[in-house]
Amino acid sequence: MFKFDSNSIEELSISNKIKSVFDKLIQKVHTLAEKTSLPKDLLQLEQAKELLSETAKTFENAISESIKKLGVGFKPDKVFIEKLTKQAWIFSGFKTEKQLLEISGMLAGADGKILPFNKFRDKVLSINKTYNGSYLKAEYDTAISTALSASQWNQYEKDAKDEVEFYLQYRTAGDERVRDQHSKLNNITLPMEDEFWDSHIPPNGWRCRCRVIQVLKDFYEPTKPEQVTKATEGVFTPKEEIFAYNPGKTAQPFPPNHPYYKVQKERKAEIEKTATELYAKEIEEKINNFKKAIDAYKGTVLLSDSIKTGEIVLMRKSVKEVLHHNLDIDVRAYLLNINDDIDNWKYLGWTNVQKGKHKDTAYFFYYSTIINNTERFINVKIHKHLNSEYLYVILNGIDKSKLKTGLPTDIEKYITKK
Repeated sequence: MFKFDSNSIEELSISNKIKSVFDKLIQKVHTLAEKTSLPKDLLQLEQAKELLSETAKTFENAISESIKKLGVGFKPDKVFIEKLTKQAWIFSGFKTEKQLLEISGMLAGADGKILPFNKFRDKVLSINKTYNGSYLKAEYDTAISTALSASQWNQYEKDAKDEVEFYLQYRTAGDERVRDQHSKLNNITLPMEDEFWDSHIPPNGWRCRCRVIQVLKDFYEPTKPEQVTKATEGVFTPKEEIFAYNPGKTAQPFPPNHPYYKVQKERKAEIEKTATELYAKEIEEKINNFKKAIDAYKGTVLLSDSIKTGEIVLMRKSVKEVLHHNLDIDVRAYLLNINDDIDNWKYLGWTNVQKGKHKDTAYFFYYSTIINNTERFINVKIHKHLNSEYLYVILNGIDKSKLKTGLPTDIEKYITKK
């Protein structure tokens, strides 16, 4: 992973591939404009896609960096982290689109003719310096802060289900660099369900270093409404109003009202589609490596009390079957982190195997889980020879009325509870 030099924003486009990718992109754009014509959708140029991908990978690094800051004992939710990652790719699509618009706008001189490449390049270098220099540094820092904050919120939501009762408390960095409007928020203490947290979860501006912690209700009183109202007046400057959202609730590493997103509705859908397709390619590469890491003969055994028999075997064939039966990118990405979510599975019931099919299978078990805010269904084989449950496919929908409750009466013939 590369590191940014806070003393030199120039390091940003030198310490990764972005500068060279940007150079290839402007060469391609100029060649097309000079010899033929520009395509309607510049984002479909291979060089533009490469710039998008390299930008997204930079933000992936930032999200990974945030995990390191969670501290010992704080287990990150990898399924949730993948949501943040996908949104980082989409944000990168809009960032790349913005650069393409500015690049194409600099092709012609005052006379309307295409500029010689050297003059064109001199003009567009300012775009690289801005978007892939100062902007990228600020965005990288923001991605670290929002991913950290979002992951903590995700954990706080899980903790809220426990018996220990707590409030959330706003804390600044406590030094002379803290902006005055954020100092007014220091020590605000409120229940997690208070609407204050919908718009004041840090970061509350570029390079904001504030944070939110859990405090026990036995030791703190909630801040009075009138005090909260007074403290929140003027918190956001006009340019920082976009930070008035909760990244933990939206799984958005960047503000959903960021200026990059200000494009026509039809174009927005096209950009999201291109970015998601590139994200999908990245996922496919990760899945291939994930599949290779599974023991070809024994598979990978996942243990959990949510599994009726105590364990489930994940085979290379399991990965192949899931990919074959479900094209949804969120389901495919889920495979990479399935072990982090298995405790959340809910058993629904079982069915017999259709005659003449799946001769290695005694029964099918069905579980449900939530993948990217949508209920999905895990179809598991009760394997006759493996003495275990065996992941078969992940489905978008099933007919629950056909499921039998409880367990088959002869289940111990095939599996012994671990």
